[in-house]
Amino acid sequence: MQHAASKTLAWSHGSFTTSALGGMTAPVEFHSSRGKPFSPLAEAPWAAASLPQAIPGHIRGLRGVFPCLPFGISAMPQDAPLEWRVLETKNDNAMHGDGANGMWRFDDAQPESLRLVFEHADVDAIAMSSQTITPAPDRPAISFSYSAMPRYSVRLPFGFHVMLKWEDGMQLRPGLFTHGLCYPGTLQPGPMMTAPEGSFKSLETVPSRAGTLDMTRPDWPGPAEDVVMLCGAAGRFSVLYPNQRRRLDIRWDAAIMPSCLLWFSRFGLTEEPWNRRYTAIGIEPIAAAFDFLPEVSACQNPLTEMGVATSISLSKDIAFSTTLHLEALAT
Repeated sequence: MQHAASKTLAWSHGSFTTSALGGMTAPVEFHSSRGKPFSPLAEAPWAAASLPQAIPGHIRGLRGVFPCLPFGISAMPQDAPLEWRVLETKNDNAMHGDGANGMWRFDDAQPESLRLVFEHADVDAIAMSSQTITPAPDRPAISFSYSAMPRYSVRLPFGFHVMLKWEDGMQLRPGLFTHGLCYPGTLQPGPMMTAPEGSFKSLETVPSRAGTLDMTRPDWPGPAEDVVMLCGAAGRFSVLYPNQRRRLDIRWDAAIMPSCLLWFSRFGLTEEPWNRRYTAIGIEPIAAAFDFLPEVSACQNPLTEMGVATSISLSKDIAFSTTLHLEALAT
């Protein structure tokens, strides 16, 4: 079956483009009376290039917003602490799930929305996933509704990627959260600034290798590659763009995704296709244990022992659904 490479939908307050690969959406342009469109979502510089099939689809087409079920990579950090490493298994599953790496089919869309469907392999716990992307008719806002039909009852980690352009002067304003955790392992020894296994109560005072780090103002010089996790998140995150007099609000169902993973990537990844040229900040609502193996997130782990849910419960033949919202506001 032939798949359309992408589709674009415009409405009175903007436009968006969704790719069949990974079901990823970007760019999104929000329009306002101030003239210049506001386009906050990141696209990898190679996203339109032809890359080897050995590179996972979610990296080949990396851009904007996309759901991941199960959320997680296919290996654990080699230096993860013992309490994490005893849970380690290896698998050959696609990182962040088949839907993030495969081709979605555009369904017959209503004029006011765009719908995509992904049919999973017969051996997958999920039979079918769908997305419906709907702009608000009266304002610069857009909703991403995701649904999955399980073949059998299972626990899996889930999350959304929201990849933002790394812009000068941007300010991160997380909503309420109970506590934050630094990544329990090494991402990239050089550009990683946070202290592994550190904990914090404010994003302004994150433990670092040289004291503390204000991660609400990511204007650090040089390369960066860091991940922190906000646990007990209230389901709202705002990003301010003073230079553009804009604010982006991100909202989600905290009962389903009780944490928010923050990924800071600025010229820090060296392998192909990154080649020190990728910059983005990921705001990622999740029910997961960082981006660790799905098997780790789905079982008892150091985060569940803290009372943090790291997976969702799916019931046989009962659809799971949730929605992520983005809205652009003037400041």
